[in-house]
Amino acid sequence: MPASPISPTSPSGPTSPTGSSRSNQLGRGKACLRCRRRKMVGAYLLEESVSDLESRICALQGGPTPILLYNPHDVYEARHRDSVGHNTTPEPVGSSQLILQSFLNVGPMFGFFFDIPRFVKRLRRTTAQGSLPSVSSIFTRTIKLVGSQFCNDSELQEDTLHRLPSLLRDVATSLDDPRKMDVLQAEVLLAYYFLHTNRRTEGFYHIAGAVSIAIACNLYQVRTAAQQRRRVGLLHQVPSSTSGDDDVDDCIRAFWTVFTLERVWSPWTTSPPAWPSEITNQEGNLTRAFRSSSEEAVSRVLSEVKAEIPEQLLLLLRSNSAILFGEASYLADRRGTDSTVLQSECAALENRINNFVRVLLSFDFTNQDPHRQRSLLLTRTLLSCSTIQLLERICHPWDAKYVIMLDAALAAINTLKALDFEELACVDPVLGMLWSIVGNTLVATLKLLQDTPPASLTSTVSTRRPHVNESTVNDALDSLCAAMQSLASTCPLIGHKLDSLQSAIESDQLSAIIV
Repeated sequence: MPASPISPTSPSGPTSPTGSSRSNQLGRGKACLRCRRRKMVGAYLLEESVSDLESRICALQGGPTPILLYNPHDVYEARHRDSVGHNTTPEPVGSSQLILQSFLNVGPMFGFFFDIPRFVKRLRRTTAQGSLPSVSSIFTRTIKLVGSQFCNDSELQEDTLHRLPSLLRDVATSLDDPRKMDVLQAEVLLAYYFLHTNRRTEGFYHIAGAVSIAIACNLYQVRTAAQQRRRVGLLHQVPSSTSGDDDVDDCIRAFWTVFTLERVWSPWTTSPPAWPSEITNQEGNLTRAFRSSSEEAVSRVLSEVKAEIPEQLLLLLRSNSAILFGEASYLADRRGTDSTVLQSECAALENRINNFVRVLLSFDFTNQDPHRQRSLLLTRTLLSCSTIQLLERICHPWDAKYVIMLDAALAAINTLKALDFEELACVDPVLGMLWSIVGNTLVATLKLLQDTPPASLTSTVSTRRPHVNESTVNDALDSLCAAMQSLASTCPLIGHKLDSLQSAIESDQLSAIIV
């Protein structure tokens, strides 16, 4: 049956029912008004983009640089310099010698790794005209910054502080300086300075900078000639005063200083270190060096010390305690998992800490000079806090682990009781963080003693720590606060931590009164 023709008015036809198809159709190549407008806008945008590209090409071919960088703080710093007369005020006569002497008194505790007698000679050595100065300008300016902090001259301190922004700018652009060790030393000193003044974020930044320079200079691969012949691993060797290679000894001390600085502050930094696996895989080897015969060897060396402990032995003891502290903090963060392997690692680390503690307790360090007392104070406190960090998340009130943790806190207090902090004048700023750990442990213990009737204390306390009572803990807290108070005026970080500790003590006492 043939199909019927489609009606012109049919809805299925090619035209609408309201008008003719011929009148509404567009000719070939023509567009509606909306499309024509869209095309005009697109063409305009394309022309703008082409014009922008042409101007950029012309700029790259010889015109001014298309991107200009500027320091947004220049205006503020210029006003600040003008207001204080910073550019025109010369240093007072004799101030350089005063600042240098102040720095040398505290330098070893602030990460100064150069040999001091050789450094003083290098500082005073005159150089021929046209050659590089003996000491980098960045290094000397950093020395003035740190030295002025302890010279008890507010005018010098203020003047040096005004020079800090320009010093930081120069340090950030000094990687091409041929005296890389001077730049590394400046980074370490700046890290200590900012941590000391409780500017921890900036301190962590300079720690990362020091680590980067140490890796870039391959300091972890440096060996003396004798160590190369014996094929001694990096983490088993320390600089020797008889090696005859001063530059190599400086490099080895520099590595140990940076490595220890990073490990000690690792629990409070927000990013993992960038150390090569060659170093991180050997950390266990270093701590194993203090077992069995090595422990006896270190104990024998300490027993044979008649006057001063050798500087290289101080460095090794400090580095080992820093590694133990870093490992304890790392394992403590993983303690939430019930892993047999993790438990065995924690037990092994606890044994290593205890063995190292026994070695150090056999030596009386109260007859050493202030620098060596500061170093051994840091070493012992790191070990006490290693035990606290390792056990605080798994112990329960008055069980055996808790008693061990409390013993560690009291051992840290006994260490500082033996020292005269007025004579020490300053300590490593990380002690403010470590003493906060010790103080929090004592405050928690005091609260337990106040909340727990004496009759209900377990046999563990009565047999192992019969003298643990509120008086003992309060006495320990008083000693800790007194030590921190004597250093609070010179170390803002310790002052800040002291305020937090005193607030915790007052809060605990208030809650005890309310109960």
